[in-house]
Amino acid sequence: MRKAEAAHDGRLGSRTAPTGPVLPKRPDLSPHDWDFAPVTDDELAVCRLWEYARESASILRIWEQTSSIASDRTVAKEKRDAIRKEFYGLFNALGRASILFQDGVYGFGGTKHCEGFKSPFPEPWQALTADQRRVLKETAEWEVRDISPEPGFRRAGYPELNALVKLFHPKSLEEVFGGDGRIAVADFDHAGGKLRAICPNLMDADGTETLLVEIEWGEFTNEQLVKDFAQWLKENDPPGISRPDQRGHKLRDLRVGLERLGIMRLLSYFTLREMPLTCPAAWKAFGNREWYKERKRAVQMFHELLPFLPKAEEPASLPTKGGKASRQQKK
Repeated sequence: MRKAEAAHDGRLGSRTAPTGPVLPKRPDLSPHDWDFAPVTDDELAVCRLWEYARESASILRIWEQTSSIASDRTVAKEKRDAIRKEFYGLFNALGRASILFQDGVYGFGGTKHCEGFKSPFPEPWQALTADQRRVLKETAEWEVRDISPEPGFRRAGYPELNALVKLFHPKSLEEVFGGDGRIAVADFDHAGGKLRAICPNLMDADGTETLLVEIEWGEFTNEQLVKDFAQWLKENDPPGISRPDQRGHKLRDLRVGLERLGIMRLLSYFTLREMPLTCPAAWKAFGNREWYKERKRAVQMFHELLPFLPKAEEPASLPTKGGKASRQQKK
């Protein structure tokens, strides 16, 4: 499935962080919110995204709004279109995984569509049924390539050409290379990423690049062309584009990311001093960790996983119980 075609600045909503907690209010934090040891290896990646998304007021708002238009057909078309447009911003950033955080815009399932399935967001991942987790995992991980393999290097069509003509605006040689813009032909050909500002190309949010190229079939052998293309790839590796790692996510890294989220949530409900008595299971699990450093790393992970959120938005569980008490005393 290609990224949704919608004009968007790459971030959700306004630059002002939305307010309101994501985690349901309750006297005690559920083990489902901080103890991720029972999560199986094959569910770790989707669980991590799901749980960090639960910390986002923006994503919660999108889920609530799309759910409202799915259940209420009387919503005006203008409002319906505006809600869908905001969801497409999420889709452009997360791809199919964004479907987990909506209702009524896209259906759920992988190769087999799951008719009538509704997203249980923002319930804890571990509180979901095995069937719910299976459908969500299949939805997030399914790709068109599973049933229709598409090569990574292929010809573009007329729609891509039309977009290239309309949207690409080249800079001058002076702007790119400085001075009078003069540069030797050999240096120009190997200027790599700088040429994206000069030579026609467009980069989609998912890392698909459309560009104008020349291939001198009559002057080079296939072996020579392969060698030149390999060199071109080294010189033109796009910055800021996430590339697949053939090793995949290391399972330990995924678990550590969830453990740090659990620690941040615990500190939002308990002070470190009271933790051994009020939540001894958590103290037993994380007592030897550097709690506040781990909390800081959880915040970093939040922004790394969800970089499209408003710049000022922080995880709902970021405020610590100790910090909240201190602010109340000052009042």
